[in-house]
Amino acid sequence: MRKSTTLFVSVTTATYFAFFLVETVLWMWPPVHNFLLPQLNWGLDYPAKEQARILRTLFVNQGVYNLMLGLAGIAGLMLVTRGKVEPGLTLIKFACLFALGAAGILLTTTSAYVLGTVQALFPMFALFFIWRVRDRTQQQDQNEKDRALAANQLQ
Repeated sequence: MRKSTTLFVSVTTATYFAFFLVETVLWMWPPVHNFLLPQLNWGLDYPAKEQARILRTLFVNQGVYNLMLGLAGIAGLMLVTRGKVEPGLTLIKFACLFALGAAGILLTTTSAYVLGTVQALFPMFALFFIWRVRDRTQQQDQNEKDRALAANQLQ
């Protein structure tokens, strides 16, 4: 796997871990929920501290989802580096596609546009590089097969 792909997958998994920390460990810290809640709840006239308390269980659950997906991305990278490319890429693609789906929901249902863009950007580039390299590799493999077939036909 190319370094650029590894970089974007790594940043994607780091983003998952950052979201985990924000949603589970830091959620009740006033600077965190005071910043996030207005982006998630348009015009809701309810004290941020009470909203944070009410939503805490949901955010912890969401944070654990993000932790597990980050671990899936890391497991995928580890598998690829150990030569188990197909299972590794499957985990990586799943984690990246999940991040894109979640970013799409965030971008279309809230005003957290910066967070949604950050969540989408890195997995989008990771998937682009995975498929671009994969297409090139498959084309090279096909070219080699065609050359071998042509060489056999000449003999």
